[in-house]
Amino acid sequence: MITGSMPTVSVVMPVHNARRYVGRAVQSILGQTFRDFELLIIDDGSTDDSPAILRRYVAQDSRIRLIGRAHRGIAPTRQELLALSTGRFHAMMDADDESEPQRLEKQVDYLMEHPDCVCVSCRMLLTDPDGSPLRTINLETSHEEIDAANLSGHSFFVNGAYMIRRDALLEIGGIRDLPLAYDLDLFLRLAEHGRIACLPVVLYRYRQHLSNNTLRWQELNKAVAEVIQEALVRRGLPADMATSRVLPGSALSSLSQRRKWAWWALQAGNVWTARKHAFQALWRSPFSIASWRLAAC
Repeated sequence: MITGSMPTVSVVMPVHNARRYVGRAVQSILGQTFRDFELLIIDDGSTDDSPAILRRYVAQDSRIRLIGRAHRGIAPTRQELLALSTGRFHAMMDADDESEPQRLEKQVDYLMEHPDCVCVSCRMLLTDPDGSPLRTINLETSHEEIDAANLSGHSFFVNGAYMIRRDALLEIGGIRDLPLAYDLDLFLRLAEHGRIACLPVVLYRYRQHLSNNTLRWQELNKAVAEVIQEALVRRGLPADMATSRVLPGSALSSLSQRRKWAWWALQAGNVWTARKHAFQALWRSPFSIASWRLAAC
């Protein structure tokens, strides 16, 4: 362990109405094998029981710093957390996800051994809203593969799984106040500053949620295209490549999402999870051939 007057790692977690999950998120950080960290939490104007849950953890562990204030949104909150952090490394964490016990240890070790690397992520296990396993996402591991995926708009990287050098974050100007795609913008700018890596091991549990907001999906697609276009211009590449690189699509209905989760889980060997979502899909659409076919697997 690396010790000193300041913690080696600042784990930063924005929270907004995450009552159902935030306790498990905090516990997953407090249970890390790497102990030299601070956990900075901003409650971004929650209207549920999240603040009360967080205060209980603050009373139990002096490494937690909790700030509560009015709602400002995710990007400004992450930038504020950066300003508050004191650690050499900046580990992101989402309030509805969980980190495996060795996440911080392995990411710190990698950054210490690779001084040219400015941020490192990890592979992740997708779970359903209840935390049941769906499938593992085997992400790209090299800088070139990661940057190409980000630049194409097809990356599956999750900002909560990253650990970033704090000085690199400050040197690129931190997190831009964008309503959408701020994370993609951040990682594209970091890739222009240094190297990015992904550990080939599952260290993060990424929770999926039901959502059918097609308008939001369209807005996100547009924001992704704009962020990629800006990156192409910065790199001296043809800016008109951006729109053609973003996948078209729309949000799935909750029924279609459950079917997708069931197939994912079945293909990954998570039979119990597959059956759970297959029968939920069948209950919601009892006359659907697709639902019956799925339930029979």
